[in-house]
Amino acid sequence: MVFQGRLHADWRPHFKASHLSYTSSLLLVANEFFDTLPIYKFEYTRKGWHEVVIDIEMKDHAKFKLTLAQTSAVAVIFPLQAGGGIAENVVGVPKDPTVGTRVEICPIGLNVAQQLGKRLAEHGGAALIIDYGNDYTPSDSLRGIRGHKTFKFIEDPGTCDLTADVDFSAMKRALRSLDSTVFLRGIIV
Repeated sequence: MVFQGRLHADWRPHFKASHLSYTSSLLLVANEFFDTLPIYKFEYTRKGWHEVVIDIEMKDHAKFKLTLAQTSAVAVIFPLQAGGGIAENVVGVPKDPTVGTRVEICPIGLNVAQQLGKRLAEHGGAALIIDYGNDYTPSDSLRGIRGHKTFKFIEDPGTCDLTADVDFSAMKRALRSLDSTVFLRGIIV
């Protein structure tokens, strides 16, 4: 922001929505920010969408596993009535999914992108977003990273970083959802 005729830059080691509330131009560099936000993973079954969750399997000893569950997230993201919910705004969620179809959705990331788009439209500026991802909705990208290598996080929870690909198609839609004048470039690979 400009303060007494001089450019003032704020370094923010973490992000809060209030950081977007300034009234001067913004230059935002987000390096590997969106891929660290929590995602919801869903699978389509004969009974509709279910969330993929972590459960404990008790046999010889406690072991973590992925399983399907009907959760409140399913009701919010895939409402029963047509035309609503977060999934309606995510380009890659199929209208007529087949059994076994999986999608990963990051509601927090979409909300941050929407706020960022509004802020850029109102006060000007630019954002450079550098992240893992593609221009479509991921289906199975959640993974652990340990020692710069992919790691099966479910086998030893808490010992690695979790990451998931960013859905840049949904992010671009969210950036422009409140003001279509936001200019977008990318993705660049």
